[in-house]
Amino acid sequence: MANEELDLEQQQDQETDYVQMITEMRANTVSKDKYERVVEDNKKLMKALADGSQIDVIQAEEKPVDITQLRKELYTDEVQKLSDLDMIKKTLELRKAVMEAGGEDPFVPSGKRYAPEDSDYASAEKVADVFQQCVDYANGDNAVFLNELQRRTLDVSPLPSKRKR
Repeated sequence: MANEELDLEQQQDQETDYVQMITEMRANTVSKDKYERVVEDNKKLMKALADGSQIDVIQAEEKPVDITQLRKELYTDEVQKLSDLDMIKKTLELRKAVMEAGGEDPFVPSGKRYAPEDSDYASAEKVADVFQQCVDYANGDNAVFLNELQRRTLDVSPLPSKRKR
């Protein structure tokens, strides 16, 4: 009887080992058709490299950006749902879409009695570049984005008055 229980435990251990092995194999392997596709692409690349020719790369079509939807997300109560990183990503996306549509750069100051100068456009471009660099550096991590942004910007808030109130 003790031998039967021991044999039963060994069989269950072997079964769980098989299940675990199959799970690991599925996690660490690729389907045959995907593998063959990659091998075929590599052959084409090597042939193009040897011949000095170019390969046609099919690029995914970019869907047009909905400017009104971006504005809604950024300038309504929905903005409270966004992290700082997502808000800056959407702001940069909105800026790009507005400028591509022929609109004025939203980062450039404007008004009835103000005519933007070349330095204003340069400053706006510099701000956008720093934002984009921080977004790229963060790689999706909001805390890293905030840290990088604080590192690259200067706090110009006025100093508190020495006089006590």
